[in-house]
Amino acid sequence: MGNEFRCDMHVFVLAATNRIDLIDEALLRPGRFDYLIECKLPDMEERLSILQVLCRDVKLDSTINLRNIAEATSDYSGADLKGLVTNAQFNAMRHSVKCYKQSNIFYNFINI
Repeated sequence: MGNEFRCDMHVFVLAATNRIDLIDEALLRPGRFDYLIECKLPDMEERLSILQVLCRDVKLDSTINLRNIAEATSDYSGADLKGLVTNAQFNAMRHSVKCYKQSNIFYNFINI
């Protein structure tokens, strides 16, 4: 009785991908995934806002210009920006830096 299929059940399937171009076209036919919702990468102002949130509890050096970083990361998602800040924190800890500098962040930017 536990594996019955009832017709009155509403089942929604959600899927996410960063590479829609690699999805088998059979999955995109009608009746399968009928709706595609594209979430675009954040624009410069959105990236700046994301960086401000990610860095609000981080002691930043006066050399840090989050606007410059936001402008230089046009192809970054929110997750990419989080990785950039996290890696900058690890880089600063590795070098016993108490205050994060622009060079900590750009070191990671160059090495991603």
